[in-house]
Amino acid sequence: MFSRKVSACKALVMRITFITARRYACAVFVIVILSEVVLAQLVVFNKRRGNEPATMLVSAYVNRPNWKDKSSKEVVSCLQPMEKVLMERMDLVQVPGKRNRRVPILITPEVRSAMNLLLHTRDDCSVPSQNRFFFATDSTAGHLDSWLVLHNCARDAGVTNRRLITSRSLRKYVATLAQVILSCF
Repeated sequence: MFSRKVSACKALVMRITFITARRYACAVFVIVILSEVVLAQLVVFNKRRGNEPATMLVSAYVNRPNWKDKSSKEVVSCLQPMEKVLMERMDLVQVPGKRNRRVPILITPEVRSAMNLLLHTRDDCSVPSQNRFFFATDSTAGHLDSWLVLHNCARDAGVTNRRLITSRSLRKYVATLAQVILSCF
């Protein structure tokens, strides 16, 4: 049941595509919706605390290392074939998490395209240049509220029990699944 609700939210997230946003990039409301959808996608895909992707800095995204070039050949040779494909396909941004520990955020190619569009249309959407957050609001130091973004996505997807779609419940769901899987071995 929980996975059906998450799937419904993901279907809504995928409805807003990069092509639509590129076509209407001059419209500020489309860029705002796209930034909310991208934030929701990052929270749902990474199963992280909602505040971690929301407080991602522009500099962390722009200066993210190219892991394909930076990784040593010894480490790459020890990876499984699936891990090598994931390493080539996805980007990784590290953001400060709880107690200032580094938290990895995986970025899929679709989300990366949307994030690049958000980065290039930042000035057109009246985001102050002093605001260093990637998911910035129109204030000088504000960022999107991930709980509100997930709640709105759940509402728009038609989820009846929206209070269950939170970053905390997503993390709890993954932890429960991991325990079930490990108990089978």
